[in-house]
Amino acid sequence: MKNKHVILVVFFLCIIFLYQFKLIYRPVIDNDEGIYTTSLLLINNGNPAYRQTFLSQPPGFILAVYSGFKLFGQNLQAARFTIGLWSLIGALAVLWIGCELKNTWQTILAMSLSYLIPTFYIQTNVLQSDILVVTFSLLSLAAMVKFINSKKIFWFVITSFFLNFAFWTKFDISLIPSMIFMIILFYYKKEISPSKLFSMIMIFSITSIIFFLLFIFPFGISDVFRNTVGLRLKALTFYPLTHDLFLSYLKKDLILLLIVMVGILLSIINRARLKYPAIIFLIWELTTIFFLIIYQPLFPHHLSLLVMPATLFFSYQFGYVLQNKRYAFKVISVIVLIISISYRIYIVIKTPSEILTGQQKSAVSIIKEYTNLHDYVISDEAILNAESGRLPPPALADISFVRIQSKDISTDRFIQIVNKYKPKLIIAWNGRLQSINNFKSSIVDYRLLSSLAWGKNIYIRNNNHAYFFSEYSVKLPLNK
Repeated sequence: MKNKHVILVVFFLCIIFLYQFKLIYRPVIDNDEGIYTTSLLLINNGNPAYRQTFLSQPPGFILAVYSGFKLFGQNLQAARFTIGLWSLIGALAVLWIGCELKNTWQTILAMSLSYLIPTFYIQTNVLQSDILVVTFSLLSLAAMVKFINSKKIFWFVITSFFLNFAFWTKFDISLIPSMIFMIILFYYKKEISPSKLFSMIMIFSITSIIFFLLFIFPFGISDVFRNTVGLRLKALTFYPLTHDLFLSYLKKDLILLLIVMVGILLSIINRARLKYPAIIFLIWELTTIFFLIIYQPLFPHHLSLLVMPATLFFSYQFGYVLQNKRYAFKVISVIVLIISISYRIYIVIKTPSEILTGQQKSAVSIIKEYTNLHDYVISDEAILNAESGRLPPPALADISFVRIQSKDISTDRFIQIVNKYKPKLIIAWNGRLQSINNFKSSIVDYRLLSSLAWGKNIYIRNNNHAYFFSEYSVKLPLNK
């Protein structure tokens, strides 16, 4: 990579790091963040993942996040910071791909475009698994390109490792068709001999087995599949397959929609230039679109999985269009980079720096006043558990609409858990607990302690004789 590339990249990544460090304190934007933080705290307190602590994400998520969570502070900020570091590694992997393909400007443009897409940049420091899948896929692809160039089998071992990591983080296989195409392409080009192909198959198989035995099997494979695959199968009975849901989400992300459409249009117009490496990115993009269409339940943040293959494909096709005007392409890439950096700075300036809203702070104060550190508290607003340090029964680490509506948390199961753990408080905050059939009759041993605005109710166990005389006993205004 030339010096001017290095300066641009270092400057861009420094800005990204600074904005991510600031935004780890921004308000919680998804209940999943509270759920996963609470799950990590339960695991840290000695409740094994899957066997006791319910976790809907495959083990790769824990493997990637837990060490950073424990090292950087054991809170949501620590987990977000860990995700941010992984996203930076993903950005470096994009540049690694560009260096190996000798198309650094295309990858600089792709990286700049990705951080202009809200679906993507939000996920770069949100405690969810999507950006991890993207990062591991990019590292696997970069190592594969390096292997093709160097012919050193070590790089195929790295490819296999991160391909397994991506799969066991979200059961993602969207990159595999691109990998198979690369192998077939270079096999017929005589750059991969039959003996080397056999070695590659053996290495991938052995790496996959070792990865499974070392990193997945210890979690308890039946427990893992009951939490992850079992929940998804149950969800299919409630969430019908709606092919137009993907398009409805994509229409709301106009930049991503434009990049996808223009990239594919350029490939149709310039069919003669649809070749390696662009076709690798196209296969990855089309495979991702296919899986997003059939994925259930699909949520808007899942579109972040599409961003990198789409921006890479667009950037390479756009580069082919301006092949004879390379100076113009470089100028456009720098302009997009500057716009991306400016937008990041603007986002940081306008974003609040408090994780909790006013109502959430009030609820945390109530929790701390009426409970001891080791009391159980059930809440469907999981960030209240995480921020107060009062954790739920491990089986209720995740109280999501998906679990409730799919009957993974049934009324009988909920009553059973309440009777077993006897939580001091039950907090019905965002409609999830209220959606359990006969919720009110299942908490007959509890009385209303406080009712905040918009039906956010805190119930206390009847055998607790403390009485509540404070400002929390009246409805508080909704914090905006």
